[in-house]
Amino acid sequence: MIPEVARLFPVRGSQTCAAVLLAGVAFAYAETPHPAESGRLIVFVQPERSPVARSFTEDILPMIRETAGQLGATVTIVDATRGAPAEVTITPLLVYQNHRGRSVYQGRYTTIDRLRNFIRTSRYVPQGGAPLVRKRDAVRRIGRARIAAPIKVSPLTGEPPSKHDQQEFVDAALRSIAAGLSQFRMANEVTLRRSDRLFYMDFYPWRSTDGKLYLSYALFSQFHCKRPVFTSRSQPLIGPWDERASLFREATRALERAIADQTVDSSSGDGFDPIAESVPVVTWDSLGLSLPESPPNTTRASSAINLARRWIVTDSEPGDAPQIMFHFPPPADHFAGEIKRATGRLTLAADLSLTGAQGEFEADVSSLTMGAPDLDDALQGATYLFTQRFPTSRFVIAGIESEGRPVRYGELTNATMRGEFTMKGVSIPLTVRAEFEPIVAAGGAPRLLLRAAFQIDIKDFSLVGPNGPVDVKDTLLFDVNLTLKPDTDR
Repeated sequence: MIPEVARLFPVRGSQTCAAVLLAGVAFAYAETPHPAESGRLIVFVQPERSPVARSFTEDILPMIRETAGQLGATVTIVDATRGAPAEVTITPLLVYQNHRGRSVYQGRYTTIDRLRNFIRTSRYVPQGGAPLVRKRDAVRRIGRARIAAPIKVSPLTGEPPSKHDQQEFVDAALRSIAAGLSQFRMANEVTLRRSDRLFYMDFYPWRSTDGKLYLSYALFSQFHCKRPVFTSRSQPLIGPWDERASLFREATRALERAIADQTVDSSSGDGFDPIAESVPVVTWDSLGLSLPESPPNTTRASSAINLARRWIVTDSEPGDAPQIMFHFPPPADHFAGEIKRATGRLTLAADLSLTGAQGEFEADVSSLTMGAPDLDDALQGATYLFTQRFPTSRFVIAGIESEGRPVRYGELTNATMRGEFTMKGVSIPLTVRAEFEPIVAAGGAPRLLLRAAFQIDIKDFSLVGPNGPVDVKDTLLFDVNLTLKPDTDR
């Protein structure tokens, strides 16, 4: 089967509104790369396999075709049920290749902006061949695919019992979680290919003064660190402290079910169909998808797009998400706005990993807006944020927890940043979920995308929120979308 006659998966039905809108702005995003750089976007599918397959074909594939066309890339559809390379463990799966190499898209196929960045980046810097090796994860195998579930137990909050040992508590909780697994099993080490998937299991224990344990838990996709795909926060498990082991086992089973639900969800972009073990393993060459030879007079990827160690925040591009957005939880989420100006720096470790990185970020609170000038004036006034005296807020990184690998083009790295947050002259410790992704932007410029989320209790800053329940009016949520460029001045 050669690319030109590979079985094309037909586009049925009408395009979604999103596809039509995307087509309407095609000219704005159109790029004309050198023909040698255009490359091919290969889409592996299993026709009619599931609702995920049908939704992808009818709703998402038209947008993918449009995006690839804007970037000058040829699209080839391959029916994976007839045979797929060993690296292909699930469908839908997107792979880009040109004369420089081959890269597997690691992201939600519903996120077209990320796909656009992936094609631009892979055009110049193909992925490396090293697999992801993880320690002590829960693992499940379905057909060729592996699903890994990293587990995190937060320290006990609330009113710990006397002589409480946090490490002993976490270790006991992890043993209970392992005992609660039924679909997964704990593995000392697991090697994941780029088409395998991760879902993060998080547990949040809290003990009341009367000795009850309130156990909340959440599930995060590897492709979105900021919002869980499932959470029990509004309905935690509650039981006597002495029965905490059974509560952790019950929460584990609920998270296993949530993973199963997410893998068959046809709307989120996390859903997929595993490749069956019975499907023949074939080579790229046998599919007619050999890497093309380098055309004459083309150069290798420019050293100018090598990853830097030192980065600084740069201005957003038109169409980018606001740098910092804030809102209260529902039903008070109509109290929302953005901070339009932010600065900052990040210095990666010597091996370009996030572990050991240092940095700080600052928001210009005087650029805050909720879209109404009179409301903005009130918020920035002396009775609330007092921006004339406290014009900025700052987050200084004290440490970063990540997988310990260098950041790489074509990969999304999840991390937890811990540090000190200062607003209105008051400093508090703060934990920030974040994801980092280096890309090659339009024009070949290297950029590092930082997406993060955190929340604060506004009572810590002597602020009063809108009317509503305590957990709503006192909790302010932030979404951060920063683009960093190499710091060439250092």
